[in-house]
Amino acid sequence: MRFHHSSKISEELSKNIEDETDIDKVYNEESSEIVMNPVIYSEITDSNLAKGPFFKLNDLFLHFEQIPEEIRQKNVFKVRFYCLRIDPVDKREIVQAYCPETHECYSCKDLDKDGRAKTAGAKLETKLIYKMQMLVKDASSSMNKNFYRILLYTYDDKGSDFFNGMKP
Repeated sequence: MRFHHSSKISEELSKNIEDETDIDKVYNEESSEIVMNPVIYSEITDSNLAKGPFFKLNDLFLHFEQIPEEIRQKNVFKVRFYCLRIDPVDKREIVQAYCPETHECYSCKDLDKDGRAKTAGAKLETKLIYKMQMLVKDASSSMNKNFYRILLYTYDDKGSDFFNGMKP
């Protein structure tokens, strides 16, 4: 919009417009450090799964019945999403020690130097697993208030290569 310089609205707006402040300059300098492209942390390494279609989170969580039966039976879905939050908040607790015999998880703070531990009463050593939750959105939910909870619990080695082969 343009206003004539002698108009009343032009005079009012010029009173409200301020010069660039020091904090504005700082924000402008930091704007070049903002990542504008997605960072991919996990890729599909199985060529058979990589050929499959992408699914929307909305379809998986709200319209699962509409997905063809043969795809639902495979129970593997390819999704692109971005993460809003990761739990537990203490990032050191994302990896836990899991006892396969008792099915209990323990904090890694309680492990030996070599990362091994035996639980009380169990004969097997614990193994390291991911135990985390992510609040995520994708393109289908980016403009609404919905977000989805993705659980990454890597019992029995399922999902242990979620982060491109980086083991817990």
